Amino acid sequence: MALEELKFTLTGTRPLLMNNVQSADSQTETSKAKKLLTAKRTKKTDDDVAEIDRLDWHNKLYLSSDDSGKIIIPQRNLKALIVAGAKKYRSGTDAKEAVFFEQPEFDLQYDGPRNLEQLYATPGSVFRTIVTVNKARIPSVRPRFKTGWSVTATATVDTEVSDIESVKNWVLRAQNIGLGDWHYEFGAFKVTF
Repeated sequence: MALEELKFTLTGTRPLLMNNVQSADSQTETSKAKKLLTAKRTKKTDDDVAEIDRLDWHNKLYLSSDDSGKIIIPQRNLKALIVAGAKKYRSGTDAKEAVFFEQPEFDLQYDGPRNLEQLYATPGSVFRTIVTVNKARIPSVRPRFKTGWSVTATATVDTEVSDIESVKNWVLRAQNIGLGDWHYEFGAFKVTF
């Protein structure tokens, strides 16, 4: 196996939305707190709804595994992005086999407070929409980072499966696919190598 590293930076040309899959885990502390409020089927106050939104927003953030509270992009999201770009060249399987990341996560750089409560209170940091869940339409919130966000990562490429130039082309092709939730509408970026 011949390995080479490829360092790249994605800089957002459209806002980024997050939707961490942990929000589906009923055992997280925020999910448990949300469940207590959502159990009130008909007697929810405006304060209850606001707290449900706040908990939902926090649960959908990608936070560092070291409990520092830093907002991150998981390596699996970057791998999925590269695979999506490779599929445009009919090379999705090659991307899955050739590209991996030694680090499990990469810091998200963004304009705004690092304190999560302050970030939540920042205008434009909460994206609210209606989504369909089990054929029901319900309100939902997502963390939103304005245009200009960035993430720098280093991928390891098995050059016996694919060459570095192909991987660069896959990332370039993914620029308009976007990163994060509702990509194609959000999460577009420019890449530098």
